[in-house]
Amino acid sequence: MRKGRRYDPEPKLNYKKVFGVIIAIAVTVMIIITIVNLVTRNSGDDEQTVSFFASYSNGRWGVINSLGEVVIENTHEEMVIVPNRSRAVFIVTDNIDDALGTYRSRAINENGEQIITGFDRVEAIDNFDSRNNIWHEENVLRVSRNGRYGLVNLDGEIILEYVYDEIQAIRRSNFKFCSYKRWTSRTC
Repeated sequence: MRKGRRYDPEPKLNYKKVFGVIIAIAVTVMIIITIVNLVTRNSGDDEQTVSFFASYSNGRWGVINSLGEVVIENTHEEMVIVPNRSRAVFIVTDNIDDALGTYRSRAINENGEQIITGFDRVEAIDNFDSRNNIWHEENVLRVSRNGRYGLVNLDGEIILEYVYDEIQAIRRSNFKFCSYKRWTSRTC
């Protein structure tokens, strides 16, 4: 008659119990690390990360920060574009002539000083999400000089020389190429 596995003379390692103990130790370590990160993040962050937003008041545009402070007064007729919410680089448009279809756009800082110079225009690159909401590239700006386009970063360093006829984002929404060679919606 057999006495069962418990009484076998050769002991065997129970892998399920070993695996369970390893998992329990790993979960305990992860919980401790999470608590330490939460405590150090909350206690050490006296400085808030400031974000910038376009503001609209009385028919004029400006910029405010996440603390509610006015960064640029609401004096611009056209919307002030904030390409990267964490950087104080703002795109303003002025000298608009609707009859000729011309305008001037430039990049300014929080003091209203032009920061990217030497170009006829400095513009944010427009993109659209799947619901046609507009957003802008965060780290690159389109620049124009003498009718030719190029790219610069937010510090004004040239990324792509201004030798192109046009630079724009590729729209990746509900569009397809129809047989009569025009981009149209899916209704074609």
